[in-house]
Amino acid sequence: MSELENFMGKTTKQPTITPGPITEIEAKQPETVAEAATSVGIAPSVLEKLLQALVDAQTKPGGIDPKVNAEIDRQAHAAPNIDMSDRVWIVLSDNKSIPRDGQFIGVNGATFMLRAGKKAFVPRALLQVLDAAVETIAIVDPDTLKIAEYRDVMRYPYQIVSAP
Repeated sequence: MSELENFMGKTTKQPTITPGPITEIEAKQPETVAEAATSVGIAPSVLEKLLQALVDAQTKPGGIDPKVNAEIDRQAHAAPNIDMSDRVWIVLSDNKSIPRDGQFIGVNGATFMLRAGKKAFVPRALLQVLDAAVETIAIVDPDTLKIAEYRDVMRYPYQIVSAP
């Protein structure tokens, strides 16, 4: 058993519930960090860092390292239900929809400034936002020079690439 699991076991008490006449409730304590994180809607990695910070605050002479505290705070408030540790490298393709300075894109409160042609390390959830961003373009018949049809295309096309 790790120090973190040992700490969780010592500080998490099973609630005492007295069955009432109307209903009986069975209380269940989460078995793992992943179960506990899922029950409160945050990523397991964030909960693990929070718990480690609590252990550090109680066991280390200076308490929590300010850098660790800032990272925990950033991740915990970044975006609900987004696993910030599940990331991929992408490159946005050059197109007229992306300003030269970059395109601001967000998902559930986590925001990113992506530049066309530059690699970016983004949460996998951001790919759903990019996939959903479509625009309709007119397809012109070259013989009649009239609009033949309309087609939906990705507004921000991207590629998943290997890490630099």
